[in-house]
Amino acid sequence: MDFPRFIVCTGGTKGDLYPYLRLAQSLAAKGVRVTMLAPEVFGEQVRAAGLSHESNVSEARYHQLLDNPLLFDPHQSFKALFSLPDQELLDARAQLLRVAAGEPAVLLCHPFYLFAAGLARAAAPELRVVGAYLAPSNLRTVHDLHFMGPMPIAHWLPLAARRLLWQQADARFIDPVALPSLNRARAKLGLPAVEHGFLLHMQAQAELSVALFPSWFGPTQVDWPQPLLEGGFALHDGEAHQALPPEVEAFLQAGAAPLVMTLGTGHKHAAAVYQAGVAMAQQTGRRLICLTGFRQQLPQDLPPNVLWAAYAPLHLLLRRCAALLHHGGIGTVAEGLRAAVPQLVLPFAWDQFDNAFRVQALGVGLSLPAKKATPARLTRELLRLMQDAQRITQCHRVAALLPHDPSPDAIVDHLMQWSTTP
Repeated sequence: MDFPRFIVCTGGTKGDLYPYLRLAQSLAAKGVRVTMLAPEVFGEQVRAAGLSHESNVSEARYHQLLDNPLLFDPHQSFKALFSLPDQELLDARAQLLRVAAGEPAVLLCHPFYLFAAGLARAAAPELRVVGAYLAPSNLRTVHDLHFMGPMPIAHWLPLAARRLLWQQADARFIDPVALPSLNRARAKLGLPAVEHGFLLHMQAQAELSVALFPSWFGPTQVDWPQPLLEGGFALHDGEAHQALPPEVEAFLQAGAAPLVMTLGTGHKHAAAVYQAGVAMAQQTGRRLICLTGFRQQLPQDLPPNVLWAAYAPLHLLLRRCAALLHHGGIGTVAEGLRAAVPQLVLPFAWDQFDNAFRVQALGVGLSLPAKKATPARLTRELLRLMQDAQRITQCHRVAALLPHDPSPDAIVDHLMQWSTTP
């Protein structure tokens, strides 16, 4: 059977890349023609996976975005990312149309790419659009709503009040940021303006939605877009020959199982939290591995019980560690769940507060907002985390759930079948 070309579209950092890379690899292994649109900085990695790559974000633009500290501010992050020049929207649309080359194609999109997919499909109705959502809070709901950004939502709050909160968020924080540039781009293409509800408009661009997380982590809600395919974590394990960096392997073998701290592969503005982690390790004698590609975030001189590494594959590292301290990115959450390691989540922005809530609700970790991460608080929370035998047992119970979730290959099989149906 001839399947349409799949154009897999993502942006962001490695946590955003890996799930889509895993799906793209599965599609290619099944004989489907695949082109992956991802930032230029990941081009070598995508090509090494045997896939065709096109850059959708230049290296300069990628680092310009990461250099903005507001990208990780809980109140300003949406504005920092979505204050886009009109031309970027039009360029993204043009690239999709060029790569599709007038053929039937499926656009498998990160949710933040759906606006561009909608603009492209307006010119080429033969394009089909799939929205693949990495975390539950990427999908708007009034039901399973625990946080709106950093703001906790009480479980007893009536649905009417939750709808009002979303309306206020749209009117005050979301639509004024995202709709002006989108509507200017739409006007240049002769398309009507989107009057309100940017997030709902974005979700509506997909004919099919896919949850790239298990239902036991985020149950499907009645107000999520339909049809929706329930999936599981699309974990990417890299190349078969991948190994830990030699310095990390040597550190692991030199003593007791360490703590691991990672605050996101793209986070350049987490120095205060990393330094609190180093101070905690120095005061308690705990062994600690700090993972960050930006060495300047750590003290120049590290104590002997602390190791810095630019990167290490978490699926190889975490199973040999005592606990994981991290920002709450969904990919890191999933790797921690798979490794059955207790997690202390230190959320900064985006979906991280909701992910942290779910980790705590599962009984496998604790949550402490990043802005409150002092050495004393880290020490106290880690003591609570690691001295609870029931929590360690629960980590293993949850890890045992993952092999029973729909695999990336199963998700791809469904997508391939769907792509050939009218």
